[in-house]
Order: sequence, then C-alpha cells, then structure tokens
Amino acid sequence: MARPPRPWRRTPHAARTLHHICVITGKLRTGPLDEPVDLAAGDFVRLPGDVRGVATAPRESG
Repeated sequence: MARPPRPWRRTPHAARTLHHICVITGKLRTGPLDEPVDLAAGDFVRLPGDVRGVATAPRESG
C-alpha cells in the first residue's frame, strides 16, 4: 500500500477542480484542511480540489 511518510498537504488546483477518491484497501484521511474525512476500503468520495487539502494513511494496528 502506498503511504505518505507524513501528512501530505496539497495546494489548490484551478477553480472547480474535483478529486475523485476510491479506497481499495486500508484507510485514508483526506479532504480540505478544515474538514478532512476518514475513509476505509470500499469507500468513495468526491472532494473539492480548488482548496488546500491534506491526505494521510494511518498505520494499521495489529
């Protein structure tokens, strides 16, 4: 599984840009800096890409 070594912060893209994210395995926390969402395997989300955002993959326990 690809995992950023620390939270990845992204700069805004052009106006009206969208990110479409589908989690295949594991977990992901992503979204705008002020409203990240937690996703797990099988989840899909569409997020604004024209605002500052963050993505991080928490370590699996066990």
